[in-house]
Amino acid sequence: MPGTRAPAGGGCAGPNWPGETAIRSWVLCTDYDLWAAKAAGPPALIHALLNDGEIEAVRLPWAH
Repeated sequence: MPGTRAPAGGGCAGPNWPGETAIRSWVLCTDYDLWAAKAAGPPALIHALLNDGEIEAVRLPWAH
């Protein structure tokens, strides 16, 4: 897929946004070895993810 970066040596790929004009207010990090993904972004996005009935989401204990 154009614009994607594969992780060097495994783990999470770096932040990746398609195109040069993308709004970079959020990031999603997934790992092929894990059962979860991590999302970071504006409070409204996190609130929407935590309250979505279709998504199983939890706030990490060290997140603000």
